[in-house]
Amino acid sequence: MADYVLRTPELVRKVASYQVGWPFELVPLAVFLDHALPTEVYGPMAGVAPEDDRRRRAFAPIHALFPAWFERYGVDGLGRLLQHRASYRDHLVFYAVLYGNVPLLEFLSTHVRLDVRSPHWCYAAYFDHLDVLEFLMAHGYEGYSTRVFSVAVAAGHLGIVRYLHELGSLADSDAMRLACEHNHLDIAEYLHYHLDLSWDRPCVVVYDNESDGRCAIRDFLIEHGYVFETVQCPRRGVLDRWRLRKRSSRDLRLLRVVESTDDNLIQRAVNLAAAHGLSHIVTYFCRHRVATFQTAQALDVAKDCQERVLVPILKDQVKKETPRRRRHPWCFIQ
Repeated sequence: MADYVLRTPELVRKVASYQVGWPFELVPLAVFLDHALPTEVYGPMAGVAPEDDRRRRAFAPIHALFPAWFERYGVDGLGRLLQHRASYRDHLVFYAVLYGNVPLLEFLSTHVRLDVRSPHWCYAAYFDHLDVLEFLMAHGYEGYSTRVFSVAVAAGHLGIVRYLHELGSLADSDAMRLACEHNHLDIAEYLHYHLDLSWDRPCVVVYDNESDGRCAIRDFLIEHGYVFETVQCPRRGVLDRWRLRKRSSRDLRLLRVVESTDDNLIQRAVNLAAAHGLSHIVTYFCRHRVATFQTAQALDVAKDCQERVLVPILKDQVKKETPRRRRHPWCFIQ
């Protein structure tokens, strides 16, 4: 009888409450929370598939444990966990955003304003958690920017793109380019018909891969007069090395273009603009000279494409670039 009384969970919990340490039921979740969260807080990495995201993989053990743990210990267990270590609130907020656990967000925000920043918004859009975005919008949390819209476009979540647009969210000028580069035809069509986006990039890259159905994107761009370029998709190993070497930038788009082309990117952009009669783009490159390129080559392209407006502009530019014959003061015949 004495052994039975001493071994009752209620008595053990009561005795443990007067001691410094962790209750037994909190230890499993606390261990995963301590070891699963990377120290840095950043948004999703461009070019990485959602299933390969490092942050979501880090929280996978917590997700495997949490439903059964919460079913057993409930809200009281969460309250005791936060009493022992208040910093776990931020960890649990990130877990709830990654896995779309809105009831957990509601509990965590009952008495305290949550620390929500831009990565929380981006991850909610990245993993298609519309209910999380609605929760953040309804409670007026800060951290939203046009990058959230771009993340949803790149990830291919048309429902979130439509939701943000109907709320009056502004779209980044890169939205159409991202939709085309990631082969999301439905989003490209939605952006074309519903948003008045500026098309300020002469080179939209469409990756040419025989195993992909990219023809629909190319046909759509050609039909509506968009300027684009088709390149080969870089090897997977190239992107992996870039992530390790340039993790701080988290932008693989420029690398994909540079690695996939075998000559100067600016030269190809100028040639492409000359072929389509985009005089304002050609004039910009000639005036600012952001990189070295051959104007004579662009002139030949404009002649071949019969762009009569551009030909005189490029001819004048070629004359300016032609070095004049050096005059010698000692020579009487000039």
